[in-house]
Amino acid sequence: MQHAVGDASDTRFNAALPREMQAAMVAVSSSAHAIDALYGEVKPLVPIPRDVVAAWENNDTPRHRRILETLKCGCRLGSRTNTWPRRFSDLYVLRDPLVHHELRVRPSVPHPNGLVNVSQEMADYSVESALESVNLATDVIITTLSAATAPDLVRWADRMQHIPAFIQAVGAAAVTGVPPPP
Repeated sequence: MQHAVGDASDTRFNAALPREMQAAMVAVSSSAHAIDALYGEVKPLVPIPRDVVAAWENNDTPRHRRILETLKCGCRLGSRTNTWPRRFSDLYVLRDPLVHHELRVRPSVPHPNGLVNVSQEMADYSVESALESVNLATDVIITTLSAATAPDLVRWADRMQHIPAFIQAVGAAAVTGVPPPP
């Protein structure tokens, strides 16, 4: 007897769920680390007013908010100024438990595919969250390189103009399975 994909008795589907979760955990944490690494590069190139830095320190502002504010000061973000705060927050809400794990038992929840109920972690770390995380990191990197306005950041971005094409080639390779050119 064949079972429908996603049916609780479909052993191949059930076996794939932990692999999906682990791969998504890698994608989420890698995306956050890529954004953080970019910040490490651009932070010295973007002038941040001293009172803003003091407020960050006094308020213990989370690093991801500092990253976003630095990019706002150094780049022309356009509508991303409105969309990135939620996306950054979502990414770091997922990233933080991966690096600061706490054992908690919670009730099962629907998987994003809607086919089964799973642990909260399997719902949080899915293909959907992996794609959103990677898409955000890609958007942050390419936007920083293409929309820089702070003079030192503009000079740095000019030296990095090969990066967007490389990122797009790697993304295409991931989709098609054809490796990018060297």
